[in-house]
Formats: sequence, C-alpha cells, structure tokens
Amino acid sequence: MAAALAALVTALNASAGDFFLIDGMMVDDISAGEARDLGHWAPPPLDVRADASRLSGMIMANLPEIPRSSAEINRSRGHLEAADNYIRSGEYAKALLELKDGLALNPRGHELLSRAGVIAATLRRFSEAEGYMRRYLQERPTDLVHLSGLAAVLIRLARLDEAGAIIDRLERLRTEYLPARFNRLCIQVIREVDDIDRDWWTRRTIEEVGLTSAWLASDRMDLIQVMGAEDYALVCDIALGPGTSDRVQEIATASAEAYQRQSQSLTAELSASLDRLQSLGVHGTVIDRARADLLAASGNGPGAIAIWKRLLESSPEWPEGWMLYGRLQMKFGAHAEAAAALRKALDQSPKDDRFRFYLACARALNGELKAAQEDFEDLARRRSRDMRSWIDADEILDRALKRVPNYTAILRRIEIPPESE
Repeated sequence: MAAALAALVTALNASAGDFFLIDGMMVDDISAGEARDLGHWAPPPLDVRADASRLSGMIMANLPEIPRSSAEINRSRGHLEAADNYIRSGEYAKALLELKDGLALNPRGHELLSRAGVIAATLRRFSEAEGYMRRYLQERPTDLVHLSGLAAVLIRLARLDEAGAIIDRLERLRTEYLPARFNRLCIQVIREVDDIDRDWWTRRTIEEVGLTSAWLASDRMDLIQVMGAEDYALVCDIALGPGTSDRVQEIATASAEAYQRQSQSLTAELSASLDRLQSLGVHGTVIDRARADLLAASGNGPGAIAIWKRLLESSPEWPEGWMLYGRLQMKFGAHAEAAAALRKALDQSPKDDRFRFYLACARALNGELKAAQEDFEDLARRRSRDMRSWIDADEILDRALKRVPNYTAILRRIEIPPESE
C-alpha cells in the first residue's frame, strides 16, 4: 500500500504544486488550508486492542485546552511543512514523527491532526489513527472525509457497530455519499445482509466506478484479510459488475482513462474507453449512462434520449434517473416531456427539493408560470442557499427562473442582485 501511496503522491505533485493525495484524500500544503474531498481513503487492517484505542480517545478528549503562543503555533507549522516533504518522498514514519512534534506545540491544529490520522492509518497504527481523527472531528464534526476515514479505521478494527454509527451520521449529513455507501457495503457483506441495495451500484457514473475500483484495487489484499476472498469478490460483483474481482486494477485504469477523456471531450477516444470497460464486465447501466452523456455532449439529443428511455423502461423506480432524463429533455427543448419526467422523479422522492426545483424550471419553460412561480417562491424561502447553487449549475435553469413574473423578487430573496443577472 505504501508503494501505491508514494506513486499517487509523486504523480499528483508532478502536475500540481499546492496539494498532494493520500488514498483519495486531497491534502493542501500549509499555505492552502483545509483538506479537499476527492472521495475516500481506506487503510489496511491491523489486529489491535480496541480498548486501548477508546482509552486514548477519552484521554485526549478530556485534556484541558492550553493557550498557545503565536511562536508555538508558528513552530508547529514548521513541523507540518517538514511532514509534507516526508509524505512526498514516501517517508511516512518520519512524517508522523514531525506531526507528533507539531501537535505537542499545537494540540488542536486541524492540519496536523488530519495528516496524522491519515499517515497513522497508512502505517497500520489504527489506535493512533482513531485518536487523531476523533480529535480532528471534535473541532470539525461535520467533515465528511474524516468521518469516512474514521469509519474505515473502525471497520479494520472489527468494530462494525461503531463504524455503522459513523456511516449513519455521514448519511444524515449527505445522502448518496459514495464513501459512506462503500463502507456500508463492506459491513453488509461481512455481516451477510440480504437486502443490499444492489441497484444503487449499477447506476453509478464513470467517475464513481473509477473511485470504487481504485479503492478495491489498492486495498485488495487488506480487504481480503478483513472479509475473506469470497466476500471481497462479492463486493466487487455488487459495486462494479459480476465476475470483476480479478479485473479490478484493469477497471480502475480504464475508468481513470475514460473519465479523463470525458473531461477533455475526446469523443472517439472516450467511446473506445467505454468499449473497454464493457468488455471488463462493468455494469451495463454505467456504460449506457456514459454513452448517453457522450451523445448529448456531441449534440445528438435524440440518441441520448433513446438510451435514457431504454434505461428507465428497465428501471422505472429510479428517481435520480428520471431527474437526469428530465434535465436532458429540458436541454434539448422538450419542455413538456421534461416536466413529465421530473414529476415522476418528485413523485418517487417527494422530499427531494432538487427535483422540485428542476420541475419548476421545466414548468416555467413550458409556460406553466403560476405553478412554477409558487414552487420557486417556496424554495426561495426554505432553501435559498441551495437554490443559488442550483441556478449557477446550468444556464438554462437561470433562463427558466426569469420566465416567471416576479423573478427579481425571488433573486433578491436568495441574495442574488437582479442587476447581476
């Protein structure tokens, strides 16, 4: 695992100078601030006493806060910088020593705690890793990356109930969060749960397949130690596609290639990558979704719509699918069809305000101004911040809002000056 980490760090540093990657966690240099979430990192297992880990956490939680001078904090940042240099060169034990020295000067330094948790887990020092992560989460209790990391550590300590509680917390903070789903799947397979939501995994994006296959590839032997070879194969079958456990590394490589080509709008090359993933056994719905995106990006609306119709005929109880289909119809000017699809999405998931917003947009574009205006006003009252981000995500949504008579009042309510629009 250390070799894989070093390769990731080296590769990323070759193209970007202000951050590095540790098993899916993008960590900023000290000048850049907080960690940024790329997904999930999953450290390997180690047989340690859970009681020691819990005791360590209790001791650290009850330490009195000691005022620190600016000189001590500045010195701690020197240790952080030294640790970053060791991480880049793959000298993780030395990096952890520097982080410990920094924490002696600044015990609540979130950058120090973040790195210490990840590095300790990488070195299979899980009792230490748990302590650092819990201390970090005392300061930042809603940090998704570190909650996910803590759940992964607890799984490897065979403390599945505690890991499950952390995953519950994650899912309350963000539904459909891939790292939480992956950790949940591992627990379900270990516990031989019957009602695993297999359909959810068949509907992922190429990027999500890339992340999942990378985790499964890098931690293959470690996960087999935790759950056994048969259960590891079952996780692969569910998450990637039937019979894929022997091709996980190939899928990870092909997915990364496909995602890069998708980002660069390389149509012919992306099509070849999708053919490769299909031959490796990746779920067919994943491939079809990507092909529909490819057609839509090249302006072939009818082709993309035809694929989505076929997908939804085979999976009619898929609210996210109806939402994506409705937005595709909206993009190509089929506003009545878009409204019908988005109504199905909302009917299947009536608490999801994203679907309500997109339906309001489709209605506005379809001339149903009164109904659209009522929904916009309601959402502006309840979800003003989210509504701003939804509008910013797609120019057509901004145009839809401007169809309703009182759109300037709605913009003011969500704190967007009308003159800036």
